[in-house]
Amino acid sequence: MNPSQYKRLYQPIYRKVFLQPGLWLMALMVGCVSISHQNATPLSAEVRQLRLVKRIQTEEQPKQVCFHPDRPEMYVTNLGGSKSVGMDALEPGSLQIFSLTDFQLLHREPARTGVECLLTAPDTLLYSDMFRDEIVYFKLSTRQVTQRVPVKEETFQNYPGTRYRFMPKIMILSPDEKLLIVSHWLWGLSIIDYPSARLIRSVPKFCEHPRGMLFSDNNTLHVMCYGVPDGEGQMVRLRVNADGSTEVISRNVTGGSPRHIVASDQPGIAYVSNLNSDRIYEYRLSDGGIQRELITGGQPNTIVLDRGGRYLYASLRGRDELAVIDTREWKVTERIHTGKYPTGLDVSPDGRWLAITNFNEASMDLYEIIRGPSSESP
Repeated sequence: MNPSQYKRLYQPIYRKVFLQPGLWLMALMVGCVSISHQNATPLSAEVRQLRLVKRIQTEEQPKQVCFHPDRPEMYVTNLGGSKSVGMDALEPGSLQIFSLTDFQLLHREPARTGVECLLTAPDTLLYSDMFRDEIVYFKLSTRQVTQRVPVKEETFQNYPGTRYRFMPKIMILSPDEKLLIVSHWLWGLSIIDYPSARLIRSVPKFCEHPRGMLFSDNNTLHVMCYGVPDGEGQMVRLRVNADGSTEVISRNVTGGSPRHIVASDQPGIAYVSNLNSDRIYEYRLSDGGIQRELITGGQPNTIVLDRGGRYLYASLRGRDELAVIDTREWKVTERIHTGKYPTGLDVSPDGRWLAITNFNEASMDLYEIIRGPSSESP
């Protein structure tokens, strides 16, 4: 399968802070892992229950989790704690690969500080290494690193005694798959030529602490800017040109800390988490405005849309909870107690599994999503 076919069928199902909706149902129909057929209830059905299947031990400070469309595997990026290591050491963080059939550890790839993961092709996973200022290309079939891409030009000097200056966080692939955009805690963005794994340019700060991103078309990028403690929380729309240059289209200063953004199944709409204002926004992609907001409490962090499109899941790290939000009724319908400081969150492509990482507990909770007939059905 070539990259364009993968994007059309597989990539859109990773509806995190950086992916768009697409023909994900087609991908499920043409072939999923063997376990997916066990969940025969339509994804349009209501979510009746999240059943805890297992708490899986990870390494220290698990940051994000990703599911694969057609391999029974889960991928967890770990920051790795505060262990003192040499400047060049690939420790104490990691990428861990777990089986989705028996939940055993299949592989560990050392990293200085694993932050976010992103599947861009059936055999390619990317992860950001924050304290090495790198994006790592990882081949799943061979369990090998194939590329380590710097996120800054050589003219930038690292902080003394470190290998970083930018601290890369979240990644997103442009709709045409030519550009990989990376947001940084201490800088603006980096623009990488995705096919050649080559840095094109770094983009200076246009806000404080850019985090989650979403493309609404080939050139318009929506960037959530955390702000705290160095500036105002805001939502910025950027124009990204083919040569990697950018320009600000608009700013919406919200206060608080906009963190993650995920596309809705409704055209022109996305959802945004604002951690330090305890809110979820329904966000207009056309002008960067807010249509409505929902107070969740508990500092909503990572958000992900259920594969059926109706329910939004949010990790509430201030309350050690997972919130289930009905986007039609616009209310929190369930709060589930998690481990300490829930952070990373994902739903499997077939809509059967939900995983959430417990950052301060070195663990990940795996839930089965139990569905039932919709109350709107005749």
